[in-house]
Amino acid sequence: MRKEADDTGPMAELEHWRQLMSRFNSLLDQIKSHECRTVIHIINTARSKVMKVWKVGKLFFSQVIYKQTKSITCLHFSINTVPAVLNY
Repeated sequence: MRKEADDTGPMAELEHWRQLMSRFNSLLDQIKSHECRTVIHIINTARSKVMKVWKVGKLFFSQVIYKQTKSITCLHFSINTVPAVLNY
C-alpha cells in the first residue's frame, strides 16, 4: 500500500504510475529476450512442472501491464481534460 501526503496532486500520481510502468516494461523486455525464451523452451520441452507456474505468472504479469497502461491513459486524459472543463 502506498502512502502519500494530503497535498499530493495528480502529477505525482501520474509519475508513480509511470515509474511502475517503467519497471514492468523492463521486466517485459527481459522476458522477451533470447536467453529467457531459450530457457522457457527448454523447460517446456522437458515438460517441467515449473511451466504451469510460469504460465500463471505470465498471465498475471500481462494483466498488470494492461491495467497500468489503462491507468496511465486515464490519468493523462484527466490531467489534460479536467482543467479545460473547469475553466470553461
